[in-house]
Amino acid sequence: MDKQQLFYQLNDNSQHQCDRILGTRAHEYKKLVAEIKPIQGLKEKLRAQKIRNGI
Repeated sequence: MDKQQLFYQLNDNSQHQCDRILGTRAHEYKKLVAEIKPIQGLKEKLRAQKIRNGI
């Protein structure tokens, strides 16, 4: 394997690792968003209830 082939192989491996890390981060982000949505819904319900009760 010459230097250029080695360079391309290393570059491909690096890209694969970056894609894997980004995929993991995206999955973690989606989980966080899924956990936050119900909390935001509760905040909106509380806010609406306070407005109705004149608080």
